[in-house]
Amino acid sequence: MQRIWTPAQPPPDPAEIQVRSPEASIILSVLRRAQRRRPDGRDYYRCLYTKKFGAPPDASVSGNSQSTTNFSQTTTPKQHIQHSKDTPSTEAHTEMLPMQDKRATPGSAIQAKLQLWTKANRSDATRNTRRTSKPGSSSDEPPAKKCLYSLPQANKRTFMAPFKGEGKQTNQGEPKKVKALEVKEIKCTIRDASTMSQNERQQAVTDMLGAGQVSMALVYGDGTSQLREPTTKGIPKDSDNKAVGITVAFPRPPSGAVQACSGQAKRIRQLQFIMFPLNLEEKDYATYCRETLTQLMASKAIRVCLDAQELILTMISHFSLDLATVYNWSMVDPKVAGWLLNPDHPPNTFTEVVKMLWKKKGQECQHDADANTLLCQDLSQLLDVMELLRRRLMDCDLLDLYLNVEMKLTPILASMEYHGICVDSQCLIKMGDILKRRIGMVESDAYKAAGHRFLLSSHVQLRTVLFDELHLDERCENREKLARTSVNNLKSTSESVLVQLQGLHPLPKLVLEYRKLEKMKSTYVDGILACIKEGKLIATWDHTSAATGRLTSANPNIQSVPKQPLEIVETSHKQASEGGKHETTTLRAREPYIAREGCSFLAADFQSIEFRLLAHFSKDPSLLKVFQGDGTKDVFVELASQWMNVPPGSVQTAERERTKRVVYSIMYGVGPEKLATYLNVSAAEAKGFISSFLRHVRTILKRWRLIPNVRSPNFFLRSQAERQAVNFVVQGSAADICKLAMILVGKQLAERGLKAKLLIQLHDELVFEVADEEVDTVKGVVKDIMQSDDLLCGGKIKLQVPLRVSISVGKSWGGMTDLE
Repeated sequence: MQRIWTPAQPPPDPAEIQVRSPEASIILSVLRRAQRRRPDGRDYYRCLYTKKFGAPPDASVSGNSQSTTNFSQTTTPKQHIQHSKDTPSTEAHTEMLPMQDKRATPGSAIQAKLQLWTKANRSDATRNTRRTSKPGSSSDEPPAKKCLYSLPQANKRTFMAPFKGEGKQTNQGEPKKVKALEVKEIKCTIRDASTMSQNERQQAVTDMLGAGQVSMALVYGDGTSQLREPTTKGIPKDSDNKAVGITVAFPRPPSGAVQACSGQAKRIRQLQFIMFPLNLEEKDYATYCRETLTQLMASKAIRVCLDAQELILTMISHFSLDLATVYNWSMVDPKVAGWLLNPDHPPNTFTEVVKMLWKKKGQECQHDADANTLLCQDLSQLLDVMELLRRRLMDCDLLDLYLNVEMKLTPILASMEYHGICVDSQCLIKMGDILKRRIGMVESDAYKAAGHRFLLSSHVQLRTVLFDELHLDERCENREKLARTSVNNLKSTSESVLVQLQGLHPLPKLVLEYRKLEKMKSTYVDGILACIKEGKLIATWDHTSAATGRLTSANPNIQSVPKQPLEIVETSHKQASEGGKHETTTLRAREPYIAREGCSFLAADFQSIEFRLLAHFSKDPSLLKVFQGDGTKDVFVELASQWMNVPPGSVQTAERERTKRVVYSIMYGVGPEKLATYLNVSAAEAKGFISSFLRHVRTILKRWRLIPNVRSPNFFLRSQAERQAVNFVVQGSAADICKLAMILVGKQLAERGLKAKLLIQLHDELVFEVADEEVDTVKGVVKDIMQSDDLLCGGKIKLQVPLRVSISVGKSWGGMTDLE
């Protein structure tokens, strides 16, 4: 690799150079000027000279020259730069500026010299703006060796702004450069609200509430914030994730004296930063902190915060606020905006948000910058990032959904996390004992069936027993259809394979029962017990995890708690086969979830909302006819009656369930052929319907999802995209309607002063905790809103089918009783 500096030989005497023509003299003079500016700046002129006259006679301008220069200094030793009076300098050829020479007529050598001189100086001006002098450049000692492509060392340590418009082009076609900000130039002062005087606090409140927009962030005990990951400063993750304060950035009042600055330094100087500690118990400050922050959240200012739900949850828990107080809080969250724009690959951190916008790492790790500098730097950029996201949301017609649905849902989700749900631990322990006892019986029977002990949870050992020892695959009639693993193409031990083999030997059926029992115990008993704190289960609610717009819960996933009861037989299979008596115990996984004293659970469930939306979008006459009426008829019974051509009263329960499975399998796994059969159209028309999505689809409230593989030549990718395209419209629209129901019901409950609290959202079902004396009132409010398609669709869309809601009440989640 070429070096910045190499030991140089004395340059040849320019007087000894034989110039072949006046034009060559001009080119050589410009060539020498470019050489002194930058090592690689002479290539253009050297090629021009070589093309016209051959190799340059001057060794110092050849491609193998050793007198190479640095970006900002000449690397030739000082004694070689001095020349005698008789030795003209390399400037001798350009004593007169070409533009001052009256002989510069078109086509003349002087005119050519003028053009070359202009080009060289234009390039030089550009290079000078990017050049940083190296310390000690005036020394007689040569600089240390350095790679040509390394950045020049600056006089002061610098850090780059974390947001770079990479790839943007200036008017001249040059890539836009972001100026490095010197740490010493930025005065990053964060004032502590607890140490401010009374007058300073009042002035801060006035400035804050009068600001048009503010940015906010939680600060944690380990020195990090919501905008910086702990690893930025070498701090271990989750070392102390407890919030200890809230930092607010808002504009300074206009003043006469403004220090000259630009870029991010200017933006930071235009802001003032105040830290509100949350761990102080001083009465006066605690009152001031609560009142100031609640007034700010209720003001008309635009409040920008990454992961606003966490900030609101912190304020609710610290200040003991109720839903009526926080319901009208409105914030804008870049994380949620990024999810709406790219639901399949949503950003989770501030760095990922910026990386999504500029396709480059958003935050440079500045190990030498203090925490205040980093926090001020990030807060100053939050508003700019949100403005860019707002424009993109508007371009994609997503701004209304973002502001009126997703962001209004944020305080409701924070309130759900705060309240949690009460759990009876003793009930879970009893369920665990019953499951443990039954698991032991199943294991004993499995060992006898296999002829020896083995680990039932091991797929490797189970594969050996089933296929190598018992050879069940050879006895299976459809052995060719037995599934195989995607890795190594091994014989699978999945549920579908065990179902095919259970008629050939007792072991597959025992394994199926073992897996069901073990899942129940490990996930819904032991897993729940590990998450209970002070008698409550507090799950995390996230509305940016699912591409369809559905809400998800985690730690634990309370949405996955099964509704159907599990029948436990308290005898072994051998005793049962011999006609012995057996006891059956029914376990309900939702039974341990109980309402608080004096309250009851009230569940409002949309009846077949996704199926109704399918009828709305498809406009199928048969489906529309099924859903018309007063809603007292069972949709699946009516549909089974039409398909089987029998009276509704003759439809059996098994036939209804089969019809329901068929309907939802069509909705969630449909391809062109199945869709053609279902809609009674040709396969070509069905395929055209799917292709008409134009690689992106929208829900009823214009939520969108890109489907890039809908026209892929790969059959697997295309089939998957086709299923996504059909499923997203129905499932995403159902999610939109359920979210609007949460917002509208919460608003009505808050306005009426009712004590009902939303605890659980199950995609198409809402579970409230209601005071016993308010059950009837809350029931009427909830049902009126959830059955009004005008309210839930914003009056913009008229559904082709009515929405129906069923209400149930109970003291435990597993013991709900229908009211109608």
